[in-house]
Amino acid sequence: MDNLPVLKFWQLYFEKADGYENRQKIVTRFAKFWKDRREIELDVPGKCKLGGYISGHPDFKDGDNYFTVADVKTIKRVDRECICGIPHDLMVATTTTGEKISFYSDDDNVYMFMMLSDLIHGRGLNESPFHYLAPTHRGKSFI
Repeated sequence: MDNLPVLKFWQLYFEKADGYENRQKIVTRFAKFWKDRREIELDVPGKCKLGGYISGHPDFKDGDNYFTVADVKTIKRVDRECICGIPHDLMVATTTTGEKISFYSDDDNVYMFMMLSDLIHGRGLNESPFHYLAPTHRGKSFI
């Protein structure tokens, strides 16, 4: 676990080419995993990237915007704790090429929070283009 880069304000990102059904499948499964702290590992059931602000990566400056090059294959809880009753689990994502990136469950960005909230509260995902993307990521290849 030591020396793994850490993502802050993380989010799962989905390519337009893979479609809304891919996003729906992954986020639905991820929301279940995120909510049920008894689950230790998630095999990601589709294609997605993980992005955020990187810290501790040898090829990037701390605070640089970062996306995994390859799709995320698994996400694993490696440490569990609660701070003031809020889960603060350390997770490690492994990509299809073996890259490992760590992040804390409660350090997601507002757009990831909106996706999870929409599913957990039974509203379903919004399919408006760019609804779950920051303005800086709109118009790129993400949905």
